[in-house]
Amino acid sequence: MWNIQLKADAVNQWLDEMEQKLTKAGDLLDVMATEGEALSAIWESGAGEVWRKEYIERINDVKAQLTEINKCVADVGRLGKSLADLEMKLIAEAKNCG
Repeated sequence: MWNIQLKADAVNQWLDEMEQKLTKAGDLLDVMATEGEALSAIWESGAGEVWRKEYIERINDVKAQLTEINKCVADVGRLGKSLADLEMKLIAEAKNCG
């Protein structure tokens, strides 16, 4: 007896959730960058300049990491499409055998 377990829907749901979370993280990062710029405009001193440079560096690091995560999610999306295609093929074959 055939036992086909379909997983493509769960992968697609996970992808949708992950994309929403990454979008929210990117939006919050933009807010943090804007607020940091506003603070550095107020805080004019040597210490403020050091803080601003480090803050910008860290913001840029997080942006780079988000970009890498987005690439990984896109890769999972492509694999999810392959999984869905395979599942459809297996369903068709199972119907032909039954």
